[in-house]
Amino acid sequence: MSSPSSDDDDDDVENPSYPCFLPVYAALNSESSRPLSLALAENSMLIGGTSMYLAPDEPWPLCATCTAPLVSLLQLNASSSHTPAAFRAHIPDLDAPESTKMTLLQLFVCSQEDGDCFAESLGYATETRSWLLRFVHIRKARAEEPRPQDADIIARLAEPGTGTGFLPARFVTQWTQGKTESFKYFEGLEADDDEDDRLTPGLKLLGVPERGKFWCSEEYCTGGDSNSHAGVDHFSWRSLIQLGDRYCEWEEDNALGCLDWLGNVWIEQCKVHPEVLTLTMSGDW
Repeated sequence: MSSPSSDDDDDDVENPSYPCFLPVYAALNSESSRPLSLALAENSMLIGGTSMYLAPDEPWPLCATCTAPLVSLLQLNASSSHTPAAFRAHIPDLDAPESTKMTLLQLFVCSQEDGDCFAESLGYATETRSWLLRFVHIRKARAEEPRPQDADIIARLAEPGTGTGFLPARFVTQWTQGKTESFKYFEGLEADDDEDDRLTPGLKLLGVPERGKFWCSEEYCTGGDSNSHAGVDHFSWRSLIQLGDRYCEWEEDNALGCLDWLGNVWIEQCKVHPEVLTLTMSGDW
C-alpha cells in the first residue's frame, strides 16, 4: 500500500497535512489563435487533445497489450509559472520558465473503448502495460506541425468507429489552492462525518488521494543510484496528481472520463528517486 506525501520531513508525523490545488479551466468554447505548443507553454496542463509532445526521433508510443497507438490523456507543463510552486519543487531537473525547453509530466494511455487493455495491465506486468507515464524535456516551438513519420498513425486515430482515438482537449490555465487535507480520513471517517475531513474529489495536484479497498500499484520503488537505497526495494511515495475518484463527476471532462470505471486513480512519485513515477488505481471492485 502506498503512502502519499508532499514533504519528506512529515514522514513521522501522525496525521500530516498537505494542501491541494484545484484546476482553473479555459473556457470550453474559446479558441486560441496561437499554435498549440505555445498555448501549452503558457498554460499549466493539456488534458486530451491531438498533440503528442515527442522528441524528433522518438517513435510513437504503442499499447503493450494491443499494440494500438497511445493517445495523450494528460500533459502537465511543470516549467510553467502557472503551475503551483509547491508542485514544481518536487520536479527533478526542472527547466526554468525562461528556458527554450519545458519539463512535461506526460500520461499517454490506450483509449480502447472496452477497457480490456487496462484490465490486462492491472497486474503491472511490463509486457501488458497500456500506458506511458514519464517526465520529458521538450523544446518550445513557434508552430505545431505533425511529424511526417506520424501521418499514418494520426490518420488511423482519426478514423471513426475504430474503438480508439484522440480524446477531447481541455486546458487548465492555472490552479487555485484548495483546502489542506490529512491522513486522518483513513482512520475510520465515514461519509456522514465532518465535511472538513473529507478529501477533495476530482482532478487535483498534491493533497491526499481518495483510496479504495483494493490496490493496483507499484508498491515498492527499486530505483538504484549511488545512495544507500541503490538496488534496494523502498517504500516512500508522494501523491502528485489525483486524476479522479469514485466521488467526482467524471462526465464533466470526457477525456479523464475514460478512466471512470477504475474508481480512484492518481500519480505517485518516489521521494527517494523523484524521477520515478507510478500510476496507482484503487477501488472496491
